[in-house]
Amino acid sequence: MLCGFDLHVGAKLNVLGKLTTLMQASIQTTEWQQAHYATIKLLAEVVERELKKYRPARSKMLPNDGYVADSVHPRRLGGEVGAAKAFAGVQLSRSVKEAAMNTLLLCDELDRYRPGMSNLYRKKLNIYIQ
Repeated sequence: MLCGFDLHVGAKLNVLGKLTTLMQASIQTTEWQQAHYATIKLLAEVVERELKKYRPARSKMLPNDGYVADSVHPRRLGGEVGAAKAFAGVQLSRSVKEAAMNTLLLCDELDRYRPGMSNLYRKKLNIYIQ
């Protein structure tokens, strides 16, 4: 079942048996989506900062030591600023729900180190994922 968080410019919907692509959004819709993106971006940055404390530092002697710091999800960007780059410049071509799901993957990683904190962040993301 679709909800408002699934919709974005470029989304393909089945309307009465015909595949329809959303081509544009009103200013109010854009502002609504940007407000929710900002909330998710902030949460992702907080989780990313917390995870930085627990991820091992890469060795300067062995640059390819097999550890990939940002291997949580193939769509995520690498490096220490993964969350910041992933949300840089709010784009309407991506659903709020997808951004929340990617942040939830960060919470999954945080769950290994701080389960209580991870659960708190998950509760904040639940409204986007239902």
